[in-house]
Amino acid sequence: MRCLALAQTLDANHCEVVFALKAEAKSLALGRHDWVGRIIVLPDELDEQQELDYLQHLPEWPQLSAVVLDGYGFSEHYRADLQRIAPLVAIFDDANLDMALHADVIINGSDGADSGYYHTYASQARLCLGRAYRVLRREFEVLPEIPFVRRHTLTLMLGGSDVLNLTLPLLQALETQGADMPIRVITGAAYGHLAALQDWLSQTQLTIQHIHDCQQMADMMIHSRLAVTAAGGTQFELLACATPAILLVVADNQRAATAAASQQGWCISQDVVAGANPAELAARVLALWQDDKQLEVMHQHAAALADRQGAQRVVQCLFEQMEQQRCS
Repeated sequence: MRCLALAQTLDANHCEVVFALKAEAKSLALGRHDWVGRIIVLPDELDEQQELDYLQHLPEWPQLSAVVLDGYGFSEHYRADLQRIAPLVAIFDDANLDMALHADVIINGSDGADSGYYHTYASQARLCLGRAYRVLRREFEVLPEIPFVRRHTLTLMLGGSDVLNLTLPLLQALETQGADMPIRVITGAAYGHLAALQDWLSQTQLTIQHIHDCQQMADMMIHSRLAVTAAGGTQFELLACATPAILLVVADNQRAATAAASQQGWCISQDVVAGANPAELAARVLALWQDDKQLEVMHQHAAALADRQGAQRVVQCLFEQMEQQRCS
């Protein structure tokens, strides 16, 4: 969602935004009501060099001001060739690839972002690092103030696809252990176990609202007393909403950012890359849910740290870098 967040801010600054996506990604994009920007569909059969040639021959290319890369599948060779042909290349990075990044602007909103790493692998790049450059979608920029005492929901959202398939086992464990709070379950468009979840929901005694492919995440988060979520970009949205959280590390590249967040007092983390014990996790959730004082303290820490202007700062850096390179 970080690319969409940046696109929304560029759009608000009167920039034309064009996405180059594969067909599968286009269908997901157009399913969102807050999408901005035209979409160009990239043929699936292209290799890296063919894809760059295809992009360079698009009619939009001569008017291009910058290319933004968001994803983990771009090789060093691809990035190097792209920087050679594009006027400016910006990348979202949190992968720590230990290779040259070939970018003019690097965006990493994690508090654990290491400037020394980037000075090694992108020595000439302008760095947009840390919470001041954390991009959030438009819905998170202006939020109503919901007093913590009016938050009553436990929210489970274990990633767009729930790669470890934890949603249903965690719900079953919560039921076994006597959970009695209102629970909101959010599954993403790529969630692959929908039928099994819906079948179980039709039989459970828990009080559960299930929302699939949710389009109003900010509203869900600001009404949550506690969230259990896969780490990643969602944790920054929760912080903006001052929502206490248990962050589940489901991928290696999430460890640094999540470790930094855990030191801030508004969340706790659990590494489940190698697997999770649903019963143990449910017990941890219930223990924290029942600790009113701790949850209030976590909420206050989050509220003190929330910063929702990162996308505008990134856009300003892009504008300044464009001007600098135009004049050089």
